[in-house]
Amino acid sequence: MKEQFETLDEAEIVKRAKDGDEKAFEMIIKKYQNRVANLIFKIIGDSSVVEDLTQDVFLRVIESLRDYKFGSALYTWIYRITVNICIDEIRKRQRSR
Repeated sequence: MKEQFETLDEAEIVKRAKDGDEKAFEMIIKKYQNRVANLIFKIIGDSSVVEDLTQDVFLRVIESLRDYKFGSALYTWIYRITVNICIDEIRKRQRSR
């Protein structure tokens, strides 16, 4: 089964993840986790929240995957989710000052 997943293109992996295939979603996380974490660190600049915010991003991806449209690259969509979560974190920090 592992070999089959490695030969799938991204669109097929996303389709399977949308259908509830946990292995497909794990592949998405594995592929983009480091890029998301690096982006969060660049935006927030605080390594103590990177792991939590990365988890928040992928939770939002899980919750919103059914709304993903194939018109843009998957990472573009995940990037936007990441930026939005970082903006929320910045606002939260500003309110707590």
